[in-house]
Amino acid sequence: MICLPVGYKQWVAVLTSQAAITFIVGAAAVTVSIITYWYQRKQVKQVTLMEVFRLLNLPDHREARKVAYGEKTPASYDIMKITKQEADPMLE
Repeated sequence: MICLPVGYKQWVAVLTSQAAITFIVGAAAVTVSIITYWYQRKQVKQVTLMEVFRLLNLPDHREARKVAYGEKTPASYDIMKITKQEADPMLE
């Protein structure tokens, strides 16, 4: 036999009332909405960051960084489709 505390019938009556059920369902819906919003916002930030890394890792961008930071190679000019004179007018 289950031993329930004195006055449990009042709690059962309160928790099974129409208003209590409506409140519980509403609170659950709000909680799910907040969790979903938070998760989607985090997911969008991660996808955006991955897209930025993917774009910055293209060969054109890598070679442009090499040229900008002084580590240029002859292949850099070919990939960027420029001549040495256009990139470095001081070489002449």
